[in-house]
Amino acid sequence: MPLTLQIKPQRRSQEMDRWTGALPYKDRLYLFKERSTYELGFTREAKIDAGVFLDHSRGAANHECCKMVEDVGYIMDEQGP
Repeated sequence: MPLTLQIKPQRRSQEMDRWTGALPYKDRLYLFKERSTYELGFTREAKIDAGVFLDHSRGAANHECCKMVEDVGYIMDEQGP
């Protein structure tokens, strides 16, 4: 059994920005690029049905710009909060 599970996110042809951070929330992990946000999640078992999906067309400027405070996520990109 592999120690890691590799899942490739959906690609957008114009997307050339870099990964900037990650934010866990409940049973999801949000992955941030400079100009987009992806959601990593699964239904029953991660090894079987995990997937990474484009969640939003805005991202996070860097790893310090995505934080959880009292169960609320705060994210800031080049356009602001």
